[in-house]
This record gives sequence, structure tokens and C-alpha cells, in this order.
Amino acid sequence: MDRNALEMARRACANSDFNEFFTAMAISSAVRQKYSAPMIEVATLDGRGNVISTRQVPSGSYGDFPVTQVDFYYKPTRPLRAGDEGEYLDLQFNQSQNDDYSVEWARVHYDGQSDGGDDLGNILGTDGKALPAGTHPEADGQLLFHPTQDCWRLQEDIRWRR
Repeated sequence: MDRNALEMARRACANSDFNEFFTAMAISSAVRQKYSAPMIEVATLDGRGNVISTRQVPSGSYGDFPVTQVDFYYKPTRPLRAGDEGEYLDLQFNQSQNDDYSVEWARVHYDGQSDGGDDLGNILGTDGKALPAGTHPEADGQLLFHPTQDCWRLQEDIRWRR
């Protein structure tokens, strides 16, 4: 698995394909190790964006990457409630002009009301009602990737405590 994921990441870097690169990061700890900054800044912020805590974690000790991929879906590495197989992640990818990438992630559940096909239906808000199409829930965290000479690397892991 790691060998295939490392090749996937190498190919994604060569093609400047951040989405494929991120998938490789989500499925392989070897990819995360190779494409992380030597020190990752890990921060916890309150709901208003004020810093609660921040620390520098050596990439070799960083084991809190919040995203994994199961089948074709992104899921939390650790669900909020242990054993919650119905928890998924809604991801938003944003690219800056200087090729930094921000990946905001939010824990979500789906209603199963698909329009056909393999999708999971509508994202449910915290009130249990479907969110309007095209909208996203409030993010639970953010991963920041900075460009390198030939790819990107994970630089920061930010979590919001609400």
C-alpha cells in the first residue's frame, strides 16, 4: 500500500495535482512522513479564532493527521464518538496565488437520500436537517500545505474547539 501511495504522490507532484496528492497523504503514513515539514505547527483555536494552544511537533512524532480514505470517501482518522461508522468528512480545498493549499475539514453525517448513483445523500447539519446544496458545515479543522520546489508539504494542523 505505501509503495503504491508513494508512487501516487510522486505522480501527483509531477502533474501538480493537489487533489491526488492529498488522497495519497490520506491513505499512507509513509507519504505523510515524506511530504511533511520537519516541524509541524499544531494549534488549537477557540470558536473566534483565538489561540488556545500551539506547539511544534517533529514530523516523525506527528500522528494526528485527521483524514483517512475508506473506499472513495474521506473519513475521520478517529471519529468523534468511538465506533461511529456513519461519520464522514466534508473537505474544502482552497489554493492561494502562491500555490499554498488549505484543506478545511468538517465532521458530517449524510441522510442517505441519494439522487441515484453511489453518493451518500445530503450532508446533515448539527440540527439533523439537510444543508442546502452547495453549502458546507463549519470546519472542525484546517491543514495547511506549502509548495516546495517540486511538490507540497504539510506545514500546519489547526483544530477549532467549539
